[in-house]
Amino acid sequence: MAKRQNRGLKLIGVPVEPDLYDAIEAFAAENGGEKPLPMAEVCRKLLREAFVDGAGERVAADLADTGYQDGLRRGMHEAHQHMKKLWGGK
Repeated sequence: MAKRQNRGLKLIGVPVEPDLYDAIEAFAAENGGEKPLPMAEVCRKLLREAFVDGAGERVAADLADTGYQDGLRRGMHEAHQHMKKLWGGK
């Protein structure tokens, strides 16, 4: 029977906001000494720390709140548009 290698999953091509990318890149440069840490190593370390230190619950809560806020904004926009139609506004 062949040995299974424990390499884990690969996260490929995950888009991030430019400011987050810049922050990760700066972190890699600051913490790598003369040679910046590889971006993949930094991301792996940050993800591991986030979920091992119990941040997974905070991340889930943040995502739920973001979804709620987006839904609230959409709902308010739709209500505003409806009110404009009712009252003849532009």
